[in-house]
This record gives sequence, structure tokens and C-alpha cells, in this order.
Amino acid sequence: MPSLSILNQCHSDNQEQEAKIRTLLAGHFCVDVTSIDAKANIVDSFYADSLELLDMCLSLNTAFDIDIGPRELATMALVEDIYRVVAQLQSAATDERAVLPYLAEEEFVCRLAAVRALK
Repeated sequence: MPSLSILNQCHSDNQEQEAKIRTLLAGHFCVDVTSIDAKANIVDSFYADSLELLDMCLSLNTAFDIDIGPRELATMALVEDIYRVVAQLQSAATDERAVLPYLAEEEFVCRLAAVRALK
């Protein structure tokens, strides 16, 4: 079982990440950051159209160094969905970075080339 200090650190990291997302959304949709609720529907609450959603994803990608694709975008209806997707993609990126140095050199070079091609 994880220690209490590790759980507190994770909770603190999540709060900071959620605050950063709320600040980004507030600036993007021109609303007050305190008015952004986790249960708010992105389209209904912020009157976001498809172009604004794509722009929001690009902003999130840049801010968190992740890559939100169409599959993830389709699951993001509420603000809390954005929290979840960003956390999952960051976790996956961290896991992949942790694995890469232990790959055989040839496989490492191939994966690195594939990642660079995506960016």
C-alpha cells in the first residue's frame, strides 16, 4: 500500500494539474476561472464549437506535452473528462519514457524516430 506522503503528493499534483487546466480553459473560453466546474459540459457551458474544441486540444497538447487524438477528444464531454485524459496521457508518456532507455538500441532508435515523426 502506498504511503500517506506519496498519496498526498499525487493529490497535490492532481490539484495543480487541474488548476492549470482550469486556467487554460478560462483563458481559452473567456470565462472566470472560478466558474469552471468539473461537471461542466464543455459544449453547453462554454458554447464551444468543433474548431474551438480542436484549438483547446492544441493548447492542452502544448501546455502538458501530450498528444490528444480524435479518440481521446471524443471522450471529453465534461471538464472532469479533460482532467482524466490529460492525466492518462501524461502517465502513459512517463511510462514510455521510463521504458525507452531499457530497450535494445535498434528498437530504441526505431521508436524515437516514430515519436519524432508524430511531432
